[in-house]
Amino acid sequence: MTWGPAIVGVLLLAFGRRLYWLFVGGIGFVVGFSLASSLSGRQPQLTAILIGLGAGLLGVVLALLLQRFAIVVAGLLAGAWLGAEIWRLLAPTPLPTPWLPALVGGVVGALLAATLFDMALVVLSSLVGAAILAKLFAGRPGLQVVVVLLLTLLGVVFQTQTRRREA
Repeated sequence: MTWGPAIVGVLLLAFGRRLYWLFVGGIGFVVGFSLASSLSGRQPQLTAILIGLGAGLLGVVLALLLQRFAIVVAGLLAGAWLGAEIWRLLAPTPLPTPWLPALVGGVVGALLAATLFDMALVVLSSLVGAAILAKLFAGRPGLQVVVVLLLTLLGVVFQTQTRRREA
């Protein structure tokens, strides 16, 4: 894992709700980077990073112009990515393309983002940030699950406390 995704993970974990455009851009980066890396394993890492940055920039522009719509789309993408990642961590046998877990996660993420705007931003950005950082422990799925749970809790608490201090 390169440092780019790790930095995005930390920023999402700590500031995803406050800087909603960062959440949307971060999700765009993660999904773009993941798709570019998985669709062509032969592409240089730089190409995947550039595709991720382009998708992230598009997400930021959408977030600034169409806030509510962008958050629902980000919820859909975050949920889909999380569904696929959770399946990868917990499934007894990996699927080549975990479309069903991604679809279910995407629907749940979009519904959460549409109905519980602020709290959805906190929870989804914390989950995605934690999942990105858990990839640092590749090859140890049990540890990855624990890291995701602990970091998600830490991110939710940090963002909620920060929000209370702002109010």
